[in-house]
Amino acid sequence: MKKKLVIFTILFTVVALFLLVFNKKEKDIKTEFSLDCYLNIENCEISYKDKQVLFSFSNKPVRAMTPNTLKISNLEGNFTNLNAKIKGLNMNMGTLKTNFIKKDEIYEGELIFSSCYKDMLYEISFFDDEKPLNLKVFVVITL
Repeated sequence: MKKKLVIFTILFTVVALFLLVFNKKEKDIKTEFSLDCYLNIENCEISYKDKQVLFSFSNKPVRAMTPNTLKISNLEGNFTNLNAKIKGLNMNMGTLKTNFIKKDEIYEGELIFSSCYKDMLYEISFFDDEKPLNLKVFVVITL
């Protein structure tokens, strides 16, 4: 009887740990960062030059080391070379750069984030060639 109780307790503990660690719901990914919008799990609208610019990722939640497409809608302007510089804010991972291509009225760029922490906060700053557009979004990447 005592042996069965020990085995049951161990199995219960293993199942509980599995559910806590591996069964994350998307809304749990909000972490300790206080952001207006969590681009890793939802679309975000940013006010830019009196317009609401919509940012969205093809695959949500956004994960480290997984290719993903960032889409930008309602961004008006004649850009020579729309690109973004991506840098980690809670750890210096270097600066990544990606170019955006206009398809219909939507700009698309391929991104792959790396991560050293459980939750990494990245800043994505947009440029036309080297000229800053003063447009930024933030994304939390979870391992």
